[in-house]
Amino acid sequence: EKAIQIRPQAEMYFYCGNAYFANHLYERAAQNFHQALILDPKDINSLNNLGYAYLNLNKFGDAFKLFSEVLTLDSNYIDALIGQGIIFYKNKKYEQAVDEYKKVLEIDPINKKVNYYLGQSYYANGEYTEAINILEKASAEGPYFVDSLYCLGLTYQEIGETDKAIEIFQSALKIAPSREDIKKALFKIQH
Repeated sequence: EKAIQIRPQAEMYFYCGNAYFANHLYERAAQNFHQALILDPKDINSLNNLGYAYLNLNKFGDAFKLFSEVLTLDSNYIDALIGQGIIFYKNKKYEQAVDEYKKVLEIDPINKKVNYYLGQSYYANGEYTEAINILEKASAEGPYFVDSLYCLGLTYQEIGETDKAIEIFQSALKIAPSREDIKKALFKIQH
């Protein structure tokens, strides 16, 4: 903020926005990304990050428009594709979310982050075999180990493989012993 006061530049607003975003201050992050875009309207990184700030503020329509603008500038911008997939998922449009995540994997077949999102979307859409295949991969590779394990456990529970689900929930709790959602799922399946 001191650097911005001395000499306002798009790059400084971008970095300041990232700092606010990292601290979950999404409104302040959005303000800074917006200022960066006033100074440099084609700054694709600020455009994308403003989309994520709006996504975290539950302004899905605004976020989707921004991700679309990013993809107009660069159709292979992975974070924007993931952002659109997240919005589709949150709006319960699971097939469209799957399509977005598959686009990411076409561009970057070893993208570990998107495997969790893809598996989660398959699970939500009731495509359990696909969910298991992807979530097992995501659980082994990360970076969303615990979330992937949790969703994988839920998937095994859905198809009636309770012993496997229990084993997975227990593994997840070894990594994250304070996760209440996993504790509840394990308690529910055991009782």
